[in-house]
Amino acid sequence: MSEIPAPYRTPHGLDAGMRKQLLARNNAVLARPTVTVFFSVESGWASCTGTARIITGDEATRLHQLNRERLLTEAGMATMGLLLAAFEDTTIEITPGRWIAWNDDAVLDTVDSLGGDIEAHPPSTWWKGLSAEG
Repeated sequence: MSEIPAPYRTPHGLDAGMRKQLLARNNAVLARPTVTVFFSVESGWASCTGTARIITGDEATRLHQLNRERLLTEAGMATMGLLLAAFEDTTIEITPGRWIAWNDDAVLDTVDSLGGDIEAHPPSTWWKGLSAEG
């Protein structure tokens, strides 16, 4: 496997700004069997790869309650909180082994340095399903 390009490297894990952004998010994508979680952040993406543990029972109930308290307003707890509490029964805990983060500016600079024409082919046209050409 080749080395991770500079725009994608986080040699010392997450910095304080990225950690703050991740904690403010309420969604992520989990991919298996090698557990990788992708997060969308203000100016790019972050991902962690590590091990997963399935949590059920009283421990899962406690963790779900803590998460609802962190994410929901009082009104949210009185409405959506009831719905979530009625159906949440499992938690997947990820223990990160490696973090990778990148931002749009660094990626665009790297594409430009490789000879890519960003003006002729903007990022919105790069991925199927994300553009009118999709």
